[in-house]
Amino acid sequence: MSDEAVVSRLAAARQEFLALVEELRPDLHRYCARMTGSIAEGEDVVQETLARAYYAIPEMEELPALRPWLFQIAHNRALDHLRRYDRRMGQPLETIDETAAEGDPESALLREQATAAALSRFLELPPAHRSCVILKDVLGHSLEEIGALLRLSVPAVKAALHRGRVRLAQLNAADPPVPAPSPALVRYAELFNARDWEAVRRMLADDVRLDLVSRAQRAGKVDVGAYFTNYAKVTD
Repeated sequence: MSDEAVVSRLAAARQEFLALVEELRPDLHRYCARMTGSIAEGEDVVQETLARAYYAIPEMEELPALRPWLFQIAHNRALDHLRRYDRRMGQPLETIDETAAEGDPESALLREQATAAALSRFLELPPAHRSCVILKDVLGHSLEEIGALLRLSVPAVKAALHRGRVRLAQLNAADPPVPAPSPALVRYAELFNARDWEAVRRMLADDVRLDLVSRAQRAGKVDVGAYFTNYAKVTD
């Protein structure tokens, strides 16, 4: 097989893999972003997760259930990320107290507060509590699914979930609420997530500003563009 054929075959296999995980990718990023406290760092962890999964597939006799398998990889990579940058690890997963219960009347309110919490708030939780809250309240996994993913008993998951929710509620009460994003920012995020790069370019171009100190201010693609177009008229 020629080098060109090998490259073509690898490229096709990569595209098939990306198509296979496309629906799971947003949830993976939501999980990793909250685990790391950063959208950008969460994306790095997702990239590493998908790379590891892609190179592991050829060595497997049978492909495992995709969602739990990818989340296991993402969870381990997120913990590695936290260790790598000397983040505080808190309680080990294996030593969670299993005495807390899940059925208290405040659970619904705590779930709402966990879902609305800012990314940075999750960093205040020990990783085990953080994982359980994200998987249950943000991504909608069952207690049994979380237990299988984190290798914890269901009572341990309940304990970590309860404590994580309570701690987030305390953090939300101590800090002022995060202001709602502007309509422009929401629109930008929608276009970016839809990968409509041409619309993103148009949106940024329409919002461009030019400030010549003590001389002039211009706004918008037409006015700012006219300023730079003047340089094309100069020959020297």
